[in-house]
Amino acid sequence: MNKAKIAEIFKSIQGEGKYVGEEQIFIRFSGCNLACAYCDTEHLHGKEYNTDDLVKEIEKYNPKTVHSISLTGGEPLLHADFINDFAQRIDTSLFLETNSTLPEELQKVIKNVDFIAADIKLSSCTNQENKFDLHKEFLKIAKTNNTDTFLKIVYNKNITGEEIKQCINIAKEFDYEIFLQPQMTETDFAFNIDKALSVFKKFRANYNKIRFIPQMHKFWKVK
Repeated sequence: MNKAKIAEIFKSIQGEGKYVGEEQIFIRFSGCNLACAYCDTEHLHGKEYNTDDLVKEIEKYNPKTVHSISLTGGEPLLHADFINDFAQRIDTSLFLETNSTLPEELQKVIKNVDFIAADIKLSSCTNQENKFDLHKEFLKIAKTNNTDTFLKIVYNKNITGEEIKQCINIAKEFDYEIFLQPQMTETDFAFNIDKALSVFKKFRANYNKIRFIPQMHKFWKVK
């Protein structure tokens, strides 16, 4: 039986992206293939679960009452085989929150995933190389399978014109909506709000499927 290390399981309100305000059960997987400079999530430690254990734990939260189960992290696609096993045991929609850099792993689970929140990682914010080629491979799989997908972009004052151009090109190629998420420290923007909104306007001038949504759960003071 497949096993996975999980940092935490909880029920809360989605605070990011297209489904802000929906109630979900969150499964935060341990481990990530990236090390983004802005990451504010503790995902290195956790408890090992097999699928039987996880299903029993999820049932405590009455999964029939929520919008979906969020598979988040860390990077949940590091546990693709486990996710497939879990999907066969649960009758609730699965919502994948991912850094969208593991297309081969997405291919393994795509038939069992109902929603995808795909992060587009920017070098100016992560302090790592841009991953645009990987993002395109990833999104091609999502598009081919008609999975409900949207793009989320965390950015700060260092975002470049070239990064904006690349992000818009990707969104246009796949006809996906972009959710711009300014980097935050708790309930404060990590940089000037005027700068944050000026970036939004630059995106909007070249692509109309853009929304500006900070991390709302931080304002609500929930997980």
